[in-house]
Amino acid sequence: MVLMEAKVFLKNLMVKLSFESDLTLFDYIKKLDDQTEIYSGIVFSKTFKRNLRIVLMRHSKENSKKVGHVILYSTDTNLDPLTIIEYYQSRFQIEFVFRDAKQHTGLTDCQSTNSKSIHMHLNASFTALNLIKLEDRMTSGIETQKIISIASWKRLKFNQRYMKLLFCHLGLELKAEKILCVFNKCSNYGVISP
Repeated sequence: MVLMEAKVFLKNLMVKLSFESDLTLFDYIKKLDDQTEIYSGIVFSKTFKRNLRIVLMRHSKENSKKVGHVILYSTDTNLDPLTIIEYYQSRFQIEFVFRDAKQHTGLTDCQSTNSKSIHMHLNASFTALNLIKLEDRMTSGIETQKIISIASWKRLKFNQRYMKLLFCHLGLELKAEKILCVFNKCSNYGVISP
């Protein structure tokens, strides 16, 4: 949730604050890179009726006058601003897993009302996602985490299954060099190349 205005306690004086213009009420923390600065402060939220730790990440491009910003917050006012940034980064990694499972492995497609069936379906969906990531790691030979396209892997697996079925009905075997060459070439049809 982005709070564009909040009430700030500063020297027993409540002031309305605009994040775009007034940074004097925030403490400068550090620069993450050449273009991103981090500011933090404790503000009182009228909506939540409590103090919040606000972390403002300002991103300015070299040749542009526009300044983008990301506003993160926590109800734990004792948290370090860099810890809050790490928590949000971890949270968004989890969100990517759920997004991929919903879009590509059928996480939300279960129509059962039986709790055991629902658990089985959820486990199967996340297992399929993990197996795709494991296969990508094994085929690329890279042990570190990297961003992969689940849609590309899904397309690749569909192409391979379809061609195996087609070649089987045509009486062709994948052992032949020409057939294997066509199989490998057509497997990547519609796949985003790395």
